[in-house]
Amino acid sequence: MRNLKKIEVFVEALLKANAGISELQARTMVYYAVATYYDDIDPFPILLVNNDFGCGKSDLIDTLFPMCKGSERIKGTTDASIRDELESCRTAFIDENENLPEHWLTRRFKKSNAKVNIKHQTAKGFMNIELNLFGATVVAKRKSFRDGALNSRCLTIQPKLIKDESQLTGCGVTDVGSLQGVVDTIGETTQILNSGRTAQVWRPLQGIAKAFDDEEWLEWAKEEFGVDMQVIEIARMYEPREAVLMAVDIIKSQQGDDGIKSIDKNGNWYKLSDLKAITSAETESDLTGIEIGMLLTRNGYKGKVKPYQGYPAVNLG
Repeated sequence: MRNLKKIEVFVEALLKANAGISELQARTMVYYAVATYYDDIDPFPILLVNNDFGCGKSDLIDTLFPMCKGSERIKGTTDASIRDELESCRTAFIDENENLPEHWLTRRFKKSNAKVNIKHQTAKGFMNIELNLFGATVVAKRKSFRDGALNSRCLTIQPKLIKDESQLTGCGVTDVGSLQGVVDTIGETTQILNSGRTAQVWRPLQGIAKAFDDEEWLEWAKEEFGVDMQVIEIARMYEPREAVLMAVDIIKSQQGDDGIKSIDKNGNWYKLSDLKAITSAETESDLTGIEIGMLLTRNGYKGKVKPYQGYPAVNLG
C-alpha cells in the first residue's frame, strides 16, 4: 500500500473532522473525491452520509468539499430551484435537506437518464430547453432516501455518535485543498475508465483503489458495499413503474383465487384503489390513484384506464 501515502493527509483530515468514522470509511470518501476528476465514470454513485443529529455529518462533507472537482453547494428550497442548481453541476453537495426532491437525484446517477426537457420563460415567451443533471452527488441527511431504488445507488457512510468527549479533542473542519495533484500522479488508468460500467455502485471506486495498491480497502468494500444484481432488482420494485407493474402481476396471478376481485363479470376491470393498496403494502410506496393511472397508460394500458361502474379503473384483460 505504498501509494496510500499520497492521500494520507486527506484521510487524516476526514478522521479529524469526525471521530465516528473508520479509516476505511475515510478512504472511501477520498476515493470518491478522486473519482470526481474523471469524466468517463458512468454510472456515478451518490455518496450518502447519514445518521442522527450530532454525528458530525456536516463537518465531514465540509472537509470533503475542497477535495472534489467542481464542488457546488446546492441551496435551493423548491423543486425547480434545486433542479436548476443541479444542472451541469459536476459535484453537488447537499446538507440536511430532508425534503430533497429525490427524482432529480435519480437523474444524476447515469448519463443515459440525466437529460430532462423543461419550458423556460424568456422575454419572447416560453422555449424548450434541455438540462443535463448527471454528476457526482454528496448528501448529508438524518434518514435514508424514501425511494429504495435510490438507496441502492448510494455509497453510505454512517458516522457513529461519539459520547466520550475526550475522543473529540482536535476535531473540526480542515481545508487540505484539492486532490488535483494526486490525480495527476495517477493518470488515466484502464481500471478507472472501465469500472463505471458495472451496476454495482462501489465499483467506480475499485479502479481508483487499485491505483493506490489498496488491497485492504478492496476486500473490505466487497463486504461493505458489494451488491449483486439480484439485490438491485429487489430495490427496483420500489420505483413507481416497477411497483405498479408488480401490482398488475399480483392481480393477474390471483385471478380466480381469494385475491383482489374484479368489478365486472369477466374478470377484466379492477379498481385503481386496489392497485394502490397492493403497491403500498408490497413496496411501501405512496403513489396516488392518478399517478397509478398515468403509469398504466404509459406502460401498455393506453385507452384502458377510465371510469367503470363509478370507479377509476383499469381493464387488465
